[in-house]
Amino acid sequence: MREIFISRKGTFLCNEKVINIKDEKGKDFYFFMPKKFPFTFNMPRGKYYTNNKLTRVSFYDPANSINLPPKQKNKIIPKKIQELRFSIIRNPSKASIAVDKHFVMIDPQMIKKTLPEILFILFHEFGHYYYFDEEKCDAYAKKQMLRLGYNPSQISAAINNTLSNKQCERKKLIFNSFKNGKN
Repeated sequence: MREIFISRKGTFLCNEKVINIKDEKGKDFYFFMPKKFPFTFNMPRGKYYTNNKLTRVSFYDPANSINLPPKQKNKIIPKKIQELRFSIIRNPSKASIAVDKHFVMIDPQMIKKTLPEILFILFHEFGHYYYFDEEKCDAYAKKQMLRLGYNPSQISAAINNTLSNKQCERKKLIFNSFKNGKN
C-alpha cells in the first residue's frame, strides 16, 4: 500500500470495485464496495494507506445542509480543547461530561475504538454544552464529523459500534436521516 497525506479535507473520486483505505496505524479507515461508478466520497485530513487510485474533485460539504435544533442550554464553552480535562476511568456510560467543570470521563475500553468512533463519542459529549437530549447530542456529533470530512457510512458505523443495542431508536434516527437525504 502506498502512503497518501491529505492536507485538507476533500472529496475524492474512485473507479475501482473495492475501496480500501487504512489509517496511519494500519487499521481499516474506509472500506466500501460501490455499486455505481465513478464513486465519490469525502476524506478528512490525515495520513492514510491505500492501493486505490484516488482523484481529488470539487469538495461537497454535507455539513452545510444540516440545521441543528435550537440550543436547550447555554453553558460556557471552552475556547480551546486544552481547557477540557480528561480522565480515563471505568464508566458504564462509555463517556460522560461534567459541562460546568469542563471534565470528560472516558471508559478505558473506548481507547481501543477507531478514530471515527472516538470522535463521535467526544463530539456527542461536547453536544451536552448545548443540549439535554441524547438524540440532539447525536445530531451535533454527526454534523461535526461531516464538517471534518467523514462519510455518512463512517458515521453510521461509529454510531452502530459505540451505542449499545438498547439504543436502537437513536441508531435508527441517524441511519434514517442519512437514508432520507438529510445528512
